Amino acid sequence: MVAEAKRLHAKGLSYKRMEELGLEYRYLARLLQHKISKKEFAEQLEREIGKYAKRQMRWFKHNHDIHWVKSPSDSRAGKTEALRLAKSFLSGR
Repeated sequence: MVAEAKRLHAKGLSYKRMEELGLEYRYLARLLQHKISKKEFAEQLEREIGKYAKRQMRWFKHNHDIHWVKSPSDSRAGKTEALRLAKSFLSGR
């Protein structure tokens, strides 16, 4: 990913714009500008991804239109339940 970010910057993508493209690119821009070390890059990115995942799960849990399948995805019951929900949704029921 670092090589990709370097190529994008060499082709004219500003670091300011790179920071607007998402978490990974935000921290890559900071790394390439030597604002943070490789260690800080890994630590900060991991922490921010974890915080983002928590926000997503909180949002999903508050969305009552989402039906959670409690069975493990590799179990027959889980697959049956997921298929039933998908068919019901697609048929408009």
